[in-house]
Amino acid sequence: MSDREQAQIKTWKPPQAEGAMVVQISGDLSDEQAIAELEATIRRLLSQGRRRIVLDLSDATFLNTRAIGAMAQAQKRAREREGELRIAGAAGDVWRVIEMVWLHRMIPCHRDVKEALRSF
Repeated sequence: MSDREQAQIKTWKPPQAEGAMVVQISGDLSDEQAIAELEATIRRLLSQGRRRIVLDLSDATFLNTRAIGAMAQAQKRAREREGELRIAGAAGDVWRVIEMVWLHRMIPCHRDVKEALRSF
């Protein structure tokens, strides 16, 4: 059993960013249930017509390869619907994993949510 805090996933609509949504991920994103929740959240947003989605990882503490795969698949789904994903706030170990697997070459990464939103 891990002593890491299980991931919490919340969505919010940023003011003055028409059509964009932020998916805020905090804690450890390695649990199958949390990853499934992330996938379902992104699918739901895309089915609702949201085409600009920011994954806010500023409070994420850990990602595993399954979480990375889910993010890559989400970018593929978004692009199939003429949308885009952005990653914001990844730092420390989370950033090292993203960089190690070159996810930053598939999904643009930004320092914070505000910067990610401006990039659309």
